[in-house]
Parts: sequence; C-alpha cells; structure tokens
Amino acid sequence: RRQQKGAGRTSEALFARHFSVNTRIRSLRILSTSNLIDGIASCATARSIVDAHVLTHADLVPGRLYRNVPVVQLLDGGGVLVDLGVGTRGVIPTMHLFDKASHGSIGGGVDAALTAYRQKVRQAKYRVGQGVDVRCLTVDVRGRTAVLTAKKTLIAEGEDGSVISDYGEAEPGKIAAGFISKVD
Repeated sequence: RRQQKGAGRTSEALFARHFSVNTRIRSLRILSTSNLIDGIASCATARSIVDAHVLTHADLVPGRLYRNVPVVQLLDGGGVLVDLGVGTRGVIPTMHLFDKASHGSIGGGVDAALTAYRQKVRQAKYRVGQGVDVRCLTVDVRGRTAVLTAKKTLIAEGEDGSVISDYGEAEPGKIAAGFISKVD
C-alpha cells in the first residue's frame, strides 16, 4: 500500500476554510506578539495548548496555585512528577506531599511501619493520571526545573493574598503559613 504524499497533514483548502480572514475562532492562546509592529500575533488552537496551565517554565509563578495538575510518575525517592502544561513538568519532593513529617529514616520499628503506611497513601493519593492541586515554590527557567508543594496547609493558605513568594516580601508583623525544613 502506498501512502499519499502529505497524508496526515491538513490540506490547504481545509486550513483556508477554518482560518480565513474574518473567521471567528472560539478559543485560542496567544503565544507571541513579537511581530506586533506588523500586526501579527502567533496563536495556537490545539486543545492541549489552550487548556494547558503553562507552556514553559518561564510561565510558572512562585506562590501561584495550579489546580487539577495530572500526576505523571511516582519517583523512586518518594517524590511525585506532575505535568503543568505542554512538556512543562514539576516535582513535588517527598517532604511536600503531606502536612505532617514522616520520621521513617530515624530508627526502625514503628517508624518503619509509618513509612510503609505513607507509601500506601502516596500510591493511592498520587496515582498516575490523577489531578492534584499544587503551589509553585521555586522555578529555575534555565535548568527547566520547578519545585512544587501539595501540603494542604500551604495550598489552602494564600486565598487572602498572604503568600510570601519572595524573601523581599517577608516583613516583621506579616502573618503567613510555612513549614520547618531544618532545625540546627
């Protein structure tokens, strides 16, 4: 069987019918306005791009809440990998999966059982394909990495604008939620 040349591509006639001058398009996402001097904006109409939370790591904003983000993979170290948009992924480290800390690394016995319990809960709560609410903590655009949190207290906090997303926003007297990551 021979395949026709250009099979799988949109024919020019079909493209012209859907995207002709003065045609109304229900939903699109503007990708670039770099040719705005010429009156040209680059757009996308693909549902996956229009519905994406973000397109690149540069679109991520520390402190912002992203709802119903799909889980991509459960990582070996205990963290969770999520898809924030078209190829834009972020990681939820183990310490940001639950509000209460797990002390499974200290000793054995009861703590080891707690760790096994946490693993079961993690596998149930963060199934691949399931949507979770996350808040962006840090973004490294050059390294294309994003660290997120799924702690309920940090997700719920900030509805009133009390999120501190930059060290410069912290000031004496300001009240916000947080977590203890280390005690010396």
